[in-house]
Amino acid sequence: MLKQLLCASAVTCLTLPSWALAAVPTFSGKYSYAIQILCEASKSYGGQYEHDIGTGTFDSGTQMLTVKGLKDTGDITVGAGFSESTVKSTTAYSNDATTITFFGVTYNVVYSVVKTGVVQQANWMGLNTNSAGASCTERGNFVKE
Repeated sequence: MLKQLLCASAVTCLTLPSWALAAVPTFSGKYSYAIQILCEASKSYGGQYEHDIGTGTFDSGTQMLTVKGLKDTGDITVGAGFSESTVKSTTAYSNDATTITFFGVTYNVVYSVVKTGVVQQANWMGLNTNSAGASCTERGNFVKE
């Protein structure tokens, strides 16, 4: 791996991989997505499982993301059942070298494939608190169409 030398002073120097000095990749255009959400159960809350699939269109000029797809969701307690519904929503988004933020939540991100500065595939995950106050783990990916 190519390495570059970064010197903060004449005495202190750090060796960084070349990817650490690269520009932040851009999301642009249409991507397929898959998302999984699991929220813990408590005495007063049955927990939650959600699985979403669909397409997301990133407008890099306005920093807006529009998602359209399906979600299966339900209580994870025995016998609660699941339901399926459509998803259509727009949110502001931002990303940097290690995070992506959308719907007001910041996640850790790994850019798996980047071509000429545009993300081709990204995987993300993080922790969130849902509207019931339960702790949730969320993970997903975006794959350029």
